[in-house]
Amino acid sequence: MEKINTDSGSSLLEHCNEQTEEVRLALMEFMQNKLCRLRLSWRAANDKEPYFPFHIVLLQEAGRYMMAYLCDDRQTAQYYVADRTTYVNMKGKNYSKDAFMGNTVPAYLIHKDACSIRNCLDLIFDDMAYMPAVLNQFDAFANENPAKLRAYEEIRAELVGGNNETK
Repeated sequence: MEKINTDSGSSLLEHCNEQTEEVRLALMEFMQNKLCRLRLSWRAANDKEPYFPFHIVLLQEAGRYMMAYLCDDRQTAQYYVADRTTYVNMKGKNYSKDAFMGNTVPAYLIHKDACSIRNCLDLIFDDMAYMPAVLNQFDAFANENPAKLRAYEEIRAELVGGNNETK
């Protein structure tokens, strides 16, 4: 687990495969806008588990939020959709864009509060053994940019780190 607070300081904590007290406290800090970035990473308990290594990255800027999940074995990076109606009805390059943490992103990915993100995290944490039930829901997650996709390695380097090892 990696935390970056709003004072530009960062700390790296030993990550673990369970929702521990450290994770709970870090999530509380994020929900209270004390962190601008929180990365949670899990490794598989055995080689047969799909979706691992798995990363959730929570981002916060001025009371607005985004959540990304990255799945190393499938080389996928997607973002939790804030405005599903806009996302479903979007056509091609015609969608509202907004600035977020120095990047231009679809506005439908930016959450106005952290409540819906927290609800999604609760669903993921409740059944870590079967994450596809949450992550593969129609219209729940989307690519960061529907018109110009970036390579997984580039997104992963930005959100998690450059190598394929979780820290």
